[in-house]
Amino acid sequence: MRKHFMAILGGHSGRVAAGVAATLVAGSAAHAVTLPVTSGLIMHLDSSSVTTDGSGNVTQWNDQSGLGNHATQGDNTMQPTLEAAVTPTGEGVIRFDSQADATPEHLVIAGNSTDFDMSATTWFVVFRAQTDTNNRRMWTSAYLDVDPDPGNSILSSQALGSITDVSTSETDPGLGYRSLGRDAAGAFTATTTASAGGGTPSALNTTDFFVGSSYFDSSTDEIFAMLTAPDGTQYTDTQNGATEQLSGHLQTLIGAQTGNDLVIDANGWSGDIAAMVIYNRVLTPQEFADVTEALRLSYIGNVAPPLVGDLDDDGFVGIADLNIVLGNWNSNVTAGDELQGDPSGDGFVGIEDLNTVLGNWNAGTPPSGVAVPEPASLVLLGLGGLAALRRR
Repeated sequence: MRKHFMAILGGHSGRVAAGVAATLVAGSAAHAVTLPVTSGLIMHLDSSSVTTDGSGNVTQWNDQSGLGNHATQGDNTMQPTLEAAVTPTGEGVIRFDSQADATPEHLVIAGNSTDFDMSATTWFVVFRAQTDTNNRRMWTSAYLDVDPDPGNSILSSQALGSITDVSTSETDPGLGYRSLGRDAAGAFTATTTASAGGGTPSALNTTDFFVGSSYFDSSTDEIFAMLTAPDGTQYTDTQNGATEQLSGHLQTLIGAQTGNDLVIDANGWSGDIAAMVIYNRVLTPQEFADVTEALRLSYIGNVAPPLVGDLDDDGFVGIADLNIVLGNWNSNVTAGDELQGDPSGDGFVGIEDLNTVLGNWNAGTPPSGVAVPEPASLVLLGLGGLAALRRR
């Protein structure tokens, strides 16, 4: 299944149709997003349909799947806020700010054994993270499960989406983004975006919006996780062995973590969520790609990929970038730090980095007043710089 997914994800361009929001709320987005896949859809939240208390505090995030799985919050001390025109395409967001307190801002989806009791699920979330010391669960579900010991019932929390702040003391501070599933013995299995698709997603930051997505397949005990960057770059990972125990659904929380007694603990989440979509089945690879791209284009838009060789990020590959490489020649630097001359990402400034710059010479638009050396002069500059470095 995973090989099929990896063969089709990335590079597929979905087309999003603009629909009309069922309910327009002051400060909300201009339109609702029409999803390209509706079969198995059990929840669709976006900022086009939100009920507030009149002061921007969210009392209900309205489900647009038609099944009524609204996310609500009656306690005004724990209500997130609706913020208008925040995403790059001008859509609104729901803003959560846990501030590491014991009662983080969150929304609750009431128990629903018809829609949420399922043997498989696929979910998507469009988010922008904020940094604090408790930046963890984006959403979790609590279920009444059957313990492996006959006759014993336990309450388990299925953590279906997480983001790990690098400042936390969790097991691997480099995870960045992950998806969790709990097995019958009560242990969690996590997928992360750190082992495939280019390594730890250094692109993950607190400025841009990303599309997070995952599926759980109980027939194979597989968890698949993906992080899609603004320019469409994707980081993926998969794990096996997380047998789902999704029965007896009691509640789902957005922005906080459920505990075994349904008491909200301090593992709240801080950041913006523009949309959340949940299906009660594993989507096909093509469907997965279509929904991912539809959400990316709707909330982030077309973002040009980074210019290869443009180490100083001025939109042009030229002498300034060459000087960065030459100035750090033969140095051990932070892996992938282009401002230290390491576009190759191997932690060492050498011939691969020089070739990256020279191979893309004059790409982009030169800044005003910057002279562009001719190719022959470029060769002399490079050789002269290397000779000087060798003498040094």
